[in-house]
Amino acid sequence: MYIALEVDASVDLRPLSAWLHARGVPHRIFEASGRLRLGVPDERFQAVVDEGWAAQSRGELPTAVSATPGRGFAGGVIALAERYPLCMVLVVLTLACYPATASLPESLSPMLRALLIVPTEQVGQFIQFTSLRTALENGQVWRLWSPALLHFGVMHLAFNLLWLWEFGRRIEEAQGRYHLLLLVLLLAPVANVAQWLVGEGPMFGGMSGVVYGLLGYLIIAGRRSNDPRLQLPPALIVILVLFLVLFSTGVTTAFGLHIANAAHWGGFVGGIIWALLRVPKVEAPPPNADDSDWRA
Repeated sequence: MYIALEVDASVDLRPLSAWLHARGVPHRIFEASGRLRLGVPDERFQAVVDEGWAAQSRGELPTAVSATPGRGFAGGVIALAERYPLCMVLVVLTLACYPATASLPESLSPMLRALLIVPTEQVGQFIQFTSLRTALENGQVWRLWSPALLHFGVMHLAFNLLWLWEFGRRIEEAQGRYHLLLLVLLLAPVANVAQWLVGEGPMFGGMSGVVYGLLGYLIIAGRRSNDPRLQLPPALIVILVLFLVLFSTGVTTAFGLHIANAAHWGGFVGGIIWALLRVPKVEAPPPNADDSDWRA
């Protein structure tokens, strides 16, 4: 056990404990010789404890803890928006663009035609579209990013927003909103262009390319930085990577599901490369002998 904080026994450490719990930091608080001690498994958690203790000392933790009783649904949403502003913006923007696909398959709505990777028109039962080069030469550069905001069904939307929030909040918490913003701005065009290059046409979209990019980033960043906020459960990584491989076999087409596999792989590889380039490797401290009896 590593003692990350020691304070007078009169200090209320419950706000700090709730703050650490929300971040998945295993810890234990106990009293010894008239002092309160906060123990963590090893010293790699010291920076997170210091950050939380500094926030409590400034009086910021009561508003930072999300599970505050009596706030209601609206209060909880506001608290999450204050804590993860960029993640909330991405979720709201994606929800706002969901109606773009409502007219399918009968017609292409103006919003949908504006958000597809290239300008597209419906001619009878067929669609006509230009090249990506032509679109970019005409100044329509937003099309490199906009397909990520398109979703073709409620389950498609819900799945992507779930993992966008889960992965995005970890990065925003640990590395800041601007780091996450840069990552999303890099991953979206990589995923979208990868899907376009396989030559299956412009009718694709979804945040899943970005999501798999964030997954790839977290796999590497979690191992290189030793920051517990960036570390995903190994079982979750295995499951999502298995889905990535399974979808790539084309098995989903038998059920009428057309998956943008190139976007998934493009984002995934892009996220891994970015983490290797931008996240410095930190040597992990030796494991502590006493690693039992922890709570998060």
